[in-house]
Amino acid sequence: MRSAGQKVVVIDRADDTVNAAACDQQGIPVIRGDATNSDVLALAGVVHAREIAVCAGDDATNMDVALHIKTLVSNGRKPRSRALVVHTEMRDQWLFSRLIDHDRQTLGSHDVDLRLFNTFENAARLLLKLLRLPPGPEIEGGAFVIVGFGNLGHQIILHLIRAAPAPLGIKT
Repeated sequence: MRSAGQKVVVIDRADDTVNAAACDQQGIPVIRGDATNSDVLALAGVVHAREIAVCAGDDATNMDVALHIKTLVSNGRKPRSRALVVHTEMRDQWLFSRLIDHDRQTLGSHDVDLRLFNTFENAARLLLKLLRLPPGPEIEGGAFVIVGFGNLGHQIILHLIRAAPAPLGIKT
């Protein structure tokens, strides 16, 4: 059971992961179970939480957990004074864009503010901010090299293009 002053609680499906052991060693409670199970979520105290990070490793599981949290909190007996913020990781850029740009129905509710994030997009933005590259396309040769177009490399390129657009018809 969660102690009254506990600031962090972790839910992990497996009981023998290195991360769970590290949390145990630091005194952070680890609840071993399936986060799509309402009893496990209730044990972790999600109804009383202010913020939750959902990063189980794949997008379908992350959305499933986030929507279970939304249902559990929305079915609570007492209205919340402020919405619970549920940060949900989306690794697939296409799915992330589709869910962010959808306009039919909100993913969140009055009680739950469901915020999707893409780790690669955030990391690329922060990395480029840290590098303090010049504002234009006139980056000196050798100033910055990207090796590979994996998820992070792809996002770095997109952020560079957005930050330093070249005028139409001019090659840089």
